[in-house]
Amino acid sequence: MFRKISLLFFLFFPALVNAAEGFVTKIKFDAQHSDNSRLVADVFVEDEVELTPSLEIDYTFNQNRFNANLNYRAEHTEFTQDTFENRTDLLGTGQATVTLVDRNVFWKVFQNNSRLRINSIEVGTRDNETRRSILQTGPSVVFNLDKESKLSFDAYFVESGFNNGVSNDSQQNQYSVSYSRQIDTQVQLGLTGRISKVEFDSSDQDYDNQRIGLTFDGQGKQLSYSIAIGQNKIDRKTGISFSGLYINSAFNINVGDTVLSLSADRELTDSSIGLGLSGNGQDGFFADTLSNLSGNVRNSDIVEQIRYELHLRQPVSGRSTLNLSMFYEDQDFQSLLSDFNFIGGKLALSYRSTRRLEFDYQYKWNRNELQTGVVGTLESSIKRGHRVQSTYSLSDSARILFWVEDNSRTYDQMTRDYDELAIGFRFEYRF
Repeated sequence: MFRKISLLFFLFFPALVNAAEGFVTKIKFDAQHSDNSRLVADVFVEDEVELTPSLEIDYTFNQNRFNANLNYRAEHTEFTQDTFENRTDLLGTGQATVTLVDRNVFWKVFQNNSRLRINSIEVGTRDNETRRSILQTGPSVVFNLDKESKLSFDAYFVESGFNNGVSNDSQQNQYSVSYSRQIDTQVQLGLTGRISKVEFDSSDQDYDNQRIGLTFDGQGKQLSYSIAIGQNKIDRKTGISFSGLYINSAFNINVGDTVLSLSADRELTDSSIGLGLSGNGQDGFFADTLSNLSGNVRNSDIVEQIRYELHLRQPVSGRSTLNLSMFYEDQDFQSLLSDFNFIGGKLALSYRSTRRLEFDYQYKWNRNELQTGVVGTLESSIKRGHRVQSTYSLSDSARILFWVEDNSRTYDQMTRDYDELAIGFRFEYRF
């Protein structure tokens, strides 16, 4: 019951307050033609035209006892050739904090709707996608021990749900305690502990998760970092246990206009909750390249995930900017006879010709490897893609986009190679 009350409060309370600091609405209309919508070998290709109107809302409030931010996009996609079923989606993220006792007691709500791959080794068509909805809500209690130290207690209920034939819906009760101390103006140290109890609706994969570790956070003029390191243990209802080291780290370096970001992560997680959590599937062309990979969300399993990322943003001139991203990810499933690893990157170059006209070129590349079975059968493929895009601003509120994409995938052993040429158009208006 409290879950439903929290969600309704989160969705409708903002309409009752007059504390909007920012309210932005966008309407979009996308049209795209693909000469190989199912991403299959040449002899089986099917043309398709996708028509997608959408409405996006970004809403921010800030009141004494209520703070929230909503960013959601409602969209409907029509497939004119009936290659796939038409679909309607609500995607995005919302979060809110209600202050119950000044500086000490809070109620927090987080909600996310995202699309991710069911199986990343397969082609990225619409029938290999699922929508995942996550709701997290509960109280947070903070004790300020002195000017430099504080003690926090959190108790959250987390619900995760899927569609498109994925039946790994689950509920999670999560309890955590943390102690942090500000060493100086730039460095903060902490100690955290967390216990989670996860139950699935339609499987016997229930488990308990215990985590304890240290945190280090720093903020300087050119370098900022966040590091968490500790021990992670998972006990399944079936009696099987897994344990290992977890690391979550991020570094940001700013030198002039150059921005360099590095991250390294290692943890035991639930394949139905943890994988692909950072990706919302809204990046279009590169949605499957960087943060939207998933090993197998149709069958829940405990997986040890290792991931490294590098991002570089470098202005080339007053009108041009270079963005470079690289990643490596390894997924070692503990029960399923499947292991995945991915390596790849993206290169993007933008050039502003005039105040209203901008050109973009993007190149992506990634190699996927799947190892299955006790004998270690290996399946691998390489994906490549090019995109050229032009953006013209009709006014401060309206703009149009045109793009051409060329995508291909080559398999090492199977005869499933494909090529795709897609041409698209978008009209966007911002209120």
